[in-house]
Amino acid sequence: MANQPIDLRKLLLEGMAIIASILIAFAIDSSWDDFQENKNREYALKALRADITDTYGGAIYHQGFHEDKKSKLLRLIEITNRSADEMNVREFVGLVRDAIEFSTYLPPTGAMDSLVGSGDLNNLLDAEVRSDLASYQKNLESLYRTQRWGLAFVNQELTSFLGNKVPLVI
Repeated sequence: MANQPIDLRKLLLEGMAIIASILIAFAIDSSWDDFQENKNREYALKALRADITDTYGGAIYHQGFHEDKKSKLLRLIEITNRSADEMNVREFVGLVRDAIEFSTYLPPTGAMDSLVGSGDLNNLLDAEVRSDLASYQKNLESLYRTQRWGLAFVNQELTSFLGNKVPLVI
């Protein structure tokens, strides 16, 4: 066997077959990684879309809720300028109840929190979407500050105002 001539052509073909199979394996692995990345990106975007859609619906509802509260509060302030004899007790009690009820809105942020926490934010989303998410987070922080201010206003300023204006016995 040691004396048999080496067939370079056969050896070259076997070497090329090995190299080709390795390159094919790398291509398959790379396409699988791309598929997984696209799947993760699609999942992240769907989850973000669902959170933002829910947030929009909740914001519209709460906007209407607070517009209604504002009109009732203005009505209450108007009534407090009257004498106790001129007040409609039922209307007044209802308006006071409405005035001191404060509703906050906590939008869903699970998808965004999950995406930021995973560390895949840069890999899954382009720069424009990341910038939009940063603006969205700033808007949420502003919403939370505004709601804290509103709650403090109701608990401190409004109740104090009503305590000074509203007769204890109607």
